Parts: sequence; structure tokens; C-alpha cells
Amino acid sequence: MVDGRKLILPAELRVCATCSYWDGARSHDAETKLVVVEHRCPGECLLREEQIGCTTPADGLKLCAWEPIESEPPSGTSATGPEGPEFDEQSAAPKIGTS
Repeated sequence: MVDGRKLILPAELRVCATCSYWDGARSHDAETKLVVVEHRCPGECLLREEQIGCTTPADGLKLCAWEPIESEPPSGTSATGPEGPEFDEQSAAPKIGTS
């Protein structure tokens, strides 16, 4: 449910909205290191492949590989290839660079 209220979050806060794997509506200012989202904004976690709220704490998720939003590749490119990262459930981290 989006109610028109905005949240301004520091980019280093470990919630879904500040993670590069969260695909939801947000604005990010790299200079001030702030992320702005609609209150209760939903989005998709690209690693978990499920809908998840913007303020969900990353530390509270069993399978989470929170990565700072600053490390997002430029639009139209991917740091891990077209299919995205392979997920290692044992370490709860993406396997990057393994094939």
C-alpha cells in the first residue's frame, strides 16, 4: 500500500530499499548518500525472487546478500551477467565470478 508519504533513508542503512538487489521504486543521491522511497513501497528482491517491502531489515532475512546501492552497475549493464548472480544458500551470499 503506497500512501504518498516519503521515507528518506541513509544509504548505509541495511534495509531492502538501500540494497542493489532490491528492484523497487526509489531515488538515490550518491552525493548525499540518501535513498528516498514511498512509505511501505513494495519491490522485488532479485536474489530471493519475491516481493518484499522497502523497510524490511536485511539482517532479519534468512537468505540475504545485502549489497550497498552504490555498487549498482550503470543502467543497461550487469555486474554478474544476464542471468544475475548464482546464489549460494549455505553462505547466504551470491557466487560471483564462478562458472
